[in-house]
Amino acid sequence: MFVEGSTLPHRFTDFTKVKLTRGSEIPLKPSTNDKWDIEVTCICVLPSTNILVGENYNTSLRIIDQTSEIISIIGLPCAPHSICTLSLDRVAFILPFMPMIQIASVAGDRIILQENIPLKMKKTRYSGLRLLNNNFVLGTSDGRVVKVNRDGIEILSTQNKTTLFKNPVNIEVANADIYVADYGTHTITCMNEMLEVLQTFKYPGHIGPFVIMFVGGEQILVRGARPDRPWSMLQVLETTKGTFKELFNVSHGAKEGHNFPYWSYCPRLGKLYMVKRSYNLEMDSYNETIVEYVYKHKGT
Repeated sequence: MFVEGSTLPHRFTDFTKVKLTRGSEIPLKPSTNDKWDIEVTCICVLPSTNILVGENYNTSLRIIDQTSEIISIIGLPCAPHSICTLSLDRVAFILPFMPMIQIASVAGDRIILQENIPLKMKKTRYSGLRLLNNNFVLGTSDGRVVKVNRDGIEILSTQNKTTLFKNPVNIEVANADIYVADYGTHTITCMNEMLEVLQTFKYPGHIGPFVIMFVGGEQILVRGARPDRPWSMLQVLETTKGTFKELFNVSHGAKEGHNFPYWSYCPRLGKLYMVKRSYNLEMDSYNETIVEYVYKHKGT
């Protein structure tokens, strides 16, 4: 299975009882056609364990292997965001400046663009794409969560709940419920299919949450930060208890100018894949690397 967020079934690992061990690094090499530094916008691990990478400045989608070699690459009209798995060999992602949802095949580790779904609100920027019962759920830049059908038409919205969200930047679907990460209100909100609020979790990190990812059972991984740890922090939210447990922080990376803005994970390999972002102020350039973190139950 491959996930940036998880919409497919997989074996459950209790992330409150795991130990993370740093593994190898996969540098992101430029292609011969790249004119700018690579800046990742989204990633997910494919069934082959190759990695699908969305890229900003060169507006591309590429597949790389575990040695960082480029397997396939395709140019896009703008940078892709929020990869969503539809099946083992199909993904969807947002082209936010079009705006549209683009469907693509990744069968055989070749990227083939298929149908696209224009989104009707032209002045709205969309984020956090997920699939739920043949409709898509997205966050919007005007503080709403919406459901759109396969024609791109909004069929449901939180529009009348004007104080519910400020920046619904990331969305996850878990056990038929919708979870919304909002870094403006510092909350994770659980809603049902009708976009009715079931529960709200106050994020304890004070900066974020930015990314959430369902990992099975009743657990969601959460990326954010704290003022005393200004870089990325990884926690697990146990939704049945409403508690957060810190798994990992990279505050030590602050000295190196590192951040970990995007991730994916592969249950089959027992690994998290995190994008390590470094910015060289003197050179005015980015250096992006994918870092593996192996997770195992403590004591094994």
